[in-house]
Amino acid sequence: MKITTKDIITVLPISDTIKRSLLDQWESMDQDAKFDIEQILWDAYDAIYDITLEENINLELIKASQEEVKLDNEFYKRMREKTDKQMQESNVLKKDTSELQLVREKLEKFINLNNNNVNG
Repeated sequence: MKITTKDIITVLPISDTIKRSLLDQWESMDQDAKFDIEQILWDAYDAIYDITLEENINLELIKASQEEVKLDNEFYKRMREKTDKQMQESNVLKKDTSELQLVREKLEKFINLNNNNVNG
C-alpha cells in the first residue's frame, strides 16, 4: 500500500479544522506552499514511523531477553514489516506525541500565513 500526503493529512493527530482546511485547499494550493506543507507532514510521518519502529524493536528485545522469541538474521526485517503494517492500519498515527505539537504549530502558522497572503 502506498501512502499519499492526503492520507497523512487525514490520519495525523492534528485538529479537524486544520485537516479540513488543508484538504479543501490542497488542489488549488500554490506549489511552493504545497511543497512546504508536504515536507512538514512527511517529517511528522517519518518521526512517528521511527518511534513506532523503535518501540517494536524494544518490545521484541525484551521478549528475547526473556527467551520468548529468538533473535536471528531476519529480526530487523520482521520489525520493519510489523511497523509498516501498523502504519498502514493507521492506528499508530492516532497516537499523540510531544513532537507532533511542534508539527501542529508549524501547520497552523503556515496555514494562517497562507490565508493572510491570499486574503490580504
